[in-house]
Amino acid sequence: MSRIGRSLSLLLLFAGFWTGSVSAEVENKPLIMVVGNGKAVRPPDVAYITLYVTGNGILTVDAAKDAAEKLKKILDAIQELKIEDAKVETTELGIGEKEDRSWSPDKKEEPPRPQFTHRIRITILPVAKSIHELLDAGLRAGALFQIPSQVQYSGEFKTVVVYGLLNFAEAEKQAREEAIGKARAEAEQKAVLLGGSLGPVSSSVCAGAGYPQNFYGWCGQNQQFPTMYTSTNPAEVEVRVAETLNYEFKNP
Repeated sequence: MSRIGRSLSLLLLFAGFWTGSVSAEVENKPLIMVVGNGKAVRPPDVAYITLYVTGNGILTVDAAKDAAEKLKKILDAIQELKIEDAKVETTELGIGEKEDRSWSPDKKEEPPRPQFTHRIRITILPVAKSIHELLDAGLRAGALFQIPSQVQYSGEFKTVVVYGLLNFAEAEKQAREEAIGKARAEAEQKAVLLGGSLGPVSSSVCAGAGYPQNFYGWCGQNQQFPTMYTSTNPAEVEVRVAETLNYEFKNP
């Protein structure tokens, strides 16, 4: 590589650090790397209701029986509503020790008590009336909105209903087009500042992310949903895309 080429590569690299983009050299071609972000908003097309039931007893068999009886009562109450589009799934989350959060100085230590925990996941169309009816039916039958968590964060918002977007292809395309447009505009500005022009795209990487879905994972709740795009807002779901583009830089 000539002395001028090496100097230009170094100039591009330092310019990337100062301007928020990164420049590099691949196969003797200086590159300008930029990241564009795009967003599209759509109304949700699905809702997920999450309820819990716990069974307690002196022995494990007692706790298992208690949990099974409570679970059947809740499922029967949900079935009685006869909501055609409601799909119900149950999952046994585990067998643990019942927590007693009450405390007093003269409280005696008691032996551990087993506890069964089940999750009830209801998938339904995002219709407020149906959602409220299902929640009330579950509550009357003894369902819980949440269970004690060992992982909690200040300001963490816990919700029983999560809205999602199953048909997100068109929204994702729109968000990606916006991201690419922003990335190219930024790359063109960098190229002008460096005294050259923008060449063709050398490579690209696209990433999509549904914020609430990731948020649940970070908070240790392990609530996985069939779609990566979720929201607590019943009116809209955001589809966000980040597009990383490497452009060739043309010398003047």
